[in-house]
Amino acid sequence: MTAIEVLQSILPSWRESPPRAKRSRSSACGMEVEDMTTSGLTSASASNTTSPCLLISRALANHGYPDRLDPLSMDYLMDFDYDDGNMHRHISADILMAIQEGKVNLFIQNYHQRDLIMAQRNSHGETLLHLACQSGSFLIVKFFLHDVKVSALVLDQHGRSPFHSLCMAMMNMNRSNDVVNDTTKCNYLETMRILLQEKPTLVLFKDKQGKTPLEYIQQLSPESMMICRNVNELLHSDRVVERIVEEMPNQMEKIRSRQQMTTWEKIESMLDISGGVEAAVMESGFSI
Repeated sequence: MTAIEVLQSILPSWRESPPRAKRSRSSACGMEVEDMTTSGLTSASASNTTSPCLLISRALANHGYPDRLDPLSMDYLMDFDYDDGNMHRHISADILMAIQEGKVNLFIQNYHQRDLIMAQRNSHGETLLHLACQSGSFLIVKFFLHDVKVSALVLDQHGRSPFHSLCMAMMNMNRSNDVVNDTTKCNYLETMRILLQEKPTLVLFKDKQGKTPLEYIQQLSPESMMICRNVNELLHSDRVVERIVEEMPNQMEKIRSRQQMTTWEKIESMLDISGGVEAAVMESGFSI
């Protein structure tokens, strides 16, 4: 007997091909949605379901960059529109309905001004962009970012960006008892694509709990593992990791330049987003 025949007689399963997960093509957004079970995972598919935040962290670590940034630090706060909870606002029901139903025409007719859209916040400090991301209304998100030029660098009272809202909504959708169809999943994925095309470094900014957006996407069930896989495919197809690595030198240079600023120079640069001198000083951590 040859060496191969001996191995085959000792290990009968050696000659068998490993089981493969079933694949089905989603017609809604052109991404592969896999029907899989935990027992049917191959090593390759297991790699595809690696936590998205872990993929980002490993890539940045390989280049010597941090895997998270603090938008509420003095080095970044001047870039963000942050609601500190001092202002209580109300968003009308017709606007909320328009976002949930993706009625772009309503915004084109009545809310096409950038400042008017940016000023809308609910009691949690969430902007219309936050709410559109929560609903997976990618047409509304696209209109806000591309047509009205709304900034994606907005934070609610919890220090969460619209990308946080999107990732949390995807996991809440997965935990619900309602049946989620492929169209709904693709709406969220397309919303994610639009946001990351606009600002890929959104994946790095942590909230007040110290979590980055992708940390809210966890592998809790076969369904959530599928979400991880689809997100990883999007990160790969849109070169998100590569674009973040390319952007990080600019981020690091920005930090270095701002660290050389005096405290009062930082406060002065924050006046436009803080609502006055007292608010800017308070956010800086100093007292007068």
